Amino acid sequence: MQRATYITAGIVGGAVLVPIELIALRATSFDVIWSVTALMLVVGMLVGSVIAGAEFVVERFGVGKLGAALIRGAASIPAFAFMARTLFDGGYAATLPGASVAVYWLPLLGAVTVAGTCFVVARLLERFAVDSASWVVIGGLAAGIMVVEYANRSFFRSGYQDAHAFLLIAAVAMASIAAVRTAHLAWPEITGVTPRRRMWIVGAVAGALLINFVCVLELGLRNKHSRWTIATRGSHARHITRVLRAALDFDGDGYSALLGGGDCNDTNARINPGAVDRPLNGVDENCDGRDAEPLPPEMSKKTRATRAATLSQWLKTPAVTSRLDKTKRFHMIVLMVDALRGDIAADTEANRADFPNLFALLDDSAHFVRAFSPASGTDMGIPSILTGEIDPFKLIRQTLIEGMAAAGMNTHAVLPTEVLRWAGKTLLTRGLNSYDQVVNDRVRKNYGSHATSSETTRLGLANIDKVLAAKPDGRFWLWLHYFDVHEHAELKSSDKQLRRVLAGSKSKGKGKARKYRAVTKLVDEQIGALRRELQTRKLWEKTIVVLVSDHGESLGEDRRLPDTHGKFLYTPLVHIPLAIRVPGLKPGRSQRAIPLIDVTPTMLSLAGAQVPDDMDGRSLLPDLLPDSPAAIRATTRPILLNESDQHGVIMWPYKLLIRPKENLVELYDLANDFLEKNDLADKQPDRVRQLRQLYKSYPSVEVDRSPKARKRREKLARPPG
Repeated sequence: MQRATYITAGIVGGAVLVPIELIALRATSFDVIWSVTALMLVVGMLVGSVIAGAEFVVERFGVGKLGAALIRGAASIPAFAFMARTLFDGGYAATLPGASVAVYWLPLLGAVTVAGTCFVVARLLERFAVDSASWVVIGGLAAGIMVVEYANRSFFRSGYQDAHAFLLIAAVAMASIAAVRTAHLAWPEITGVTPRRRMWIVGAVAGALLINFVCVLELGLRNKHSRWTIATRGSHARHITRVLRAALDFDGDGYSALLGGGDCNDTNARINPGAVDRPLNGVDENCDGRDAEPLPPEMSKKTRATRAATLSQWLKTPAVTSRLDKTKRFHMIVLMVDALRGDIAADTEANRADFPNLFALLDDSAHFVRAFSPASGTDMGIPSILTGEIDPFKLIRQTLIEGMAAAGMNTHAVLPTEVLRWAGKTLLTRGLNSYDQVVNDRVRKNYGSHATSSETTRLGLANIDKVLAAKPDGRFWLWLHYFDVHEHAELKSSDKQLRRVLAGSKSKGKGKARKYRAVTKLVDEQIGALRRELQTRKLWEKTIVVLVSDHGESLGEDRRLPDTHGKFLYTPLVHIPLAIRVPGLKPGRSQRAIPLIDVTPTMLSLAGAQVPDDMDGRSLLPDLLPDSPAAIRATTRPILLNESDQHGVIMWPYKLLIRPKENLVELYDLANDFLEKNDLADKQPDRVRQLRQLYKSYPSVEVDRSPKARKRREKLARPPG
């Protein structure tokens, strides 16, 4: 076989996958079709070139079947090494044996596997009739391509991005080899074309593809709609553009100018879409097309400081302090329902029918219907509550729990092992007198094996009895972390408790949504059980109850959303329920947009604990107390949002979202478009610029979920000194 044949086969292999990707993209624009075709053909050509290089070495040195297999296996090492970088970063994968050294053994194992397969195929072709064996090999490769394509487009679509890119390479490689074998059977000799002329023809085609590829790098995906199509519907195209943008980031600032990337100066690392644009300095540092202007008065730092001072002064007035003299005698229970969406608390007939205990609590509380988490992952949401800070991944002088302990409360928590592992055991346990671990992943680490809501309630009540038996006049602070909702996708329907709820469910939802509501029903039952037990112990009217979630959840209703949560910041992922029940205070509903970090100083104030002056969170007491000044209650505060693939800010009613690596900016009017269907970014560029600048006026937060980042956060979470 000539090298030209392998390169040609590689191009054919890439071309085979082009229509599959275009159909998945539902591509109609020339920009998308041109860009995807050019990228896929070049990937095929590169794969074919690697195969050709390996075959050249085999033919040049005549190494025999075993040596040939080893050389072919060695050619696959770069692809396996690329995948190994991040394959074991996931929650479950990171716990597997050898995960920490996968970058060393996985490429070797992959190469050996490829070499073994090549050796077996070579023996097959030698032992049996070549034509028959070749058709068997071609059929096996075709089946392998279909399996890899299905897996690539169906499993973990929002995670393991390097693994998806590797599977693309594998599919192209199999298609290339199948093309070579088919050509060998169908056209054993191409008459009239000498090997040298064949190389010239292939070289010309390859050159044309490379020129076209360079044009696509510079001119392709300049249209926002094209980038949006690739980002939300793409599989192969999305992973290729991600890899290429990272590889072609010439100034190393994390942003590229190619393939529609947003970097307007790829030779200066201080100029990129993530940079702070300094007002009126004549330089467009953040690449939004214009030099920044000073923030309007209502968004300025001076105005924010004035509002904070006004709130602080009001909190010290006699009317407020007299109220707090009563609340600081109460116990406090935090009901954290992990991954509970805000629309579960929407006042609808279906919700009230399915979750009667939840709504009994909401009706008896100050219910904040527009509460938002700063992220869509537990590892950001929980630390935000425990610190009250926009950036919880820094040195913290005093946590929420330490403040409660300092106020004389006995602090206890019931926490799932998975939350302790991934949200940070050091931070979660700082200040606790004691805690119970609920093993939610009994069979496999980080994978829900059974419902744990009833166990969480039982352990919490046992601690209350223990604390009050030792000190009847003491106060307790109890954190009950209900985790079943988070595990809705992992809990088997055969689970005893879940099966019971599903059997009696009248919910009209189907599939994922129905199971999600059924698991939420388990938590609803425990809210009712807890309330009844506290009433029996005559503690209900002596206990402040805070109901909150750390983030929302995707139920597959929107192609922009991930498989479950994380990465992005759309409404279903960050809109959360928040209710605070204080005995003696009138319940009600607040329409004010609330950041999750405001829960922290509110709990501290109600418990009579010290609130650090420099805490980012602001007390919600104006919304709880009936005689608070209307001017304070009407204050609109920015809500900072940060995730691994997207960041943004809510300045009610507007919400800005930015995917910096994909150069996608979105603006929504939440008052009229809460589910974010109508993007206003192109229609209101001035507002986009203001909100981008507002976001940059706050501390920067990096959401990195790699094992190294988690270890770094654990060190930062240690108490000072």
